[in-house]
Amino acid sequence: MQYFFLDENGKQQGPVEKTQLISNGVEGSTLVWSSGMPGWSKASEVDELKMLFAAAPAPAPSPTPSPGPSINPNQNRFDNANNQIPPKTWMVESILVTLFCCLPFGIAGIVNAASVESKFYAGDYIGAQRASANAKKWTTISFWIGVVVSLLYFFAAIGGSL
Repeated sequence: MQYFFLDENGKQQGPVEKTQLISNGVEGSTLVWSSGMPGWSKASEVDELKMLFAAAPAPAPSPTPSPGPSINPNQNRFDNANNQIPPKTWMVESILVTLFCCLPFGIAGIVNAASVESKFYAGDYIGAQRASANAKKWTTISFWIGVVVSLLYFFAAIGGSL
């Protein structure tokens, strides 16, 4: 089984095999995660890893807190473990083209834009990127359809007045 772990700077490392954890500086107090685990846990508390850290004495607590980021053991593996930010949502643009250009396609943009951040914070970074790309696509389609319809209306009005 392969594991991810957080190094002393709080950056996600891995995946590495169980046998490579100690050679990568993982200690019993190091936070680890593997597929099937509900969240980050101390390596010494993971059943499959307990035997690796049973003989090693626990490190002495540091008198001062470490300068690294605060890590919630229940944090999802994509929630800023790599300092990622959510992709662009396209919400404002989708709302504007829905109001001023083309209602049906603008709504498709709004629906996709609304799911970007929820997918990101649920740990589905690829799904969030896909939703952002779809929101951009439908917003752009809606905008250009609105422009074309407006131009056709404009020329029809001019042609009707002549």
